[in-house]
Amino acid sequence: MLHNLRRAVAPLLRMKRRRWRIRPPLLEFLRSDEYQGMMMHGLEGEPGLDEAELQTKNFLYRHKEVNTHLGVFRWRGLHNHLDEVLQLIEGAEKVIDFGGAGCPLGLDSVVVDLLRWDAAGYEIKHHDIKAWNGRADLVFSSHCLEHFEDLDEALTDLGAALTSEGKAVLLLPAHTCERWRAGVHQNKNFNDHRWTFCLSGDLDVPEIEHLVVIDDKVAEYMVVETAEYCGDNSIYIVASRAPSSA
Repeated sequence: MLHNLRRAVAPLLRMKRRRWRIRPPLLEFLRSDEYQGMMMHGLEGEPGLDEAELQTKNFLYRHKEVNTHLGVFRWRGLHNHLDEVLQLIEGAEKVIDFGGAGCPLGLDSVVVDLLRWDAAGYEIKHHDIKAWNGRADLVFSSHCLEHFEDLDEALTDLGAALTSEGKAVLLLPAHTCERWRAGVHQNKNFNDHRWTFCLSGDLDVPEIEHLVVIDDKVAEYMVVETAEYCGDNSIYIVASRAPSSA
């Protein structure tokens, strides 16, 4: 009887899970007025840097109500740098989505993650970025590196995965969102935040445990081209492979 009950319930559970799944957006949508409308929905004035800390109406809408439709492009930092990011994706033959299981980039990218399945419902076939040594034109990573116990190892492997002309696009949580700081943020699915990130030259950083000046840290392994605070209390970094490792 229990076996029959499970068989009857299983299709309902699968249907429910499908509604939870992230549907990575297509290029046409990302360049549409519909996408722009969702990103600006309910916004009062211009978006600032602290929408995540303040949990504005617009932030909650993007991250809670339409997150499955917007995917990783719900982040304000990607919205503000959309043209640059899409140009890098379109110009790349091989795109790696590093740690993207929780919210895959899509757009023909390859997820590299320790999990077996991604949030779009696809099996993850690649679990180690070392296998991509010098073969990725673009490595994209969104709100992932803060979970790594060994940040140096992760950045070493990420930089080594790039071709000589390859780029890395990193989106990271900033120290300005207090609930994302190491020792505060907890996540049973993807580990707690091990690190809190700031940028060099920021004179307003309080004393925080496990604080990393992330642009300086990335510069130990790659050439940093852009490093700035962006919307949703995040940090946006673009870097290229270091000449010595090309």
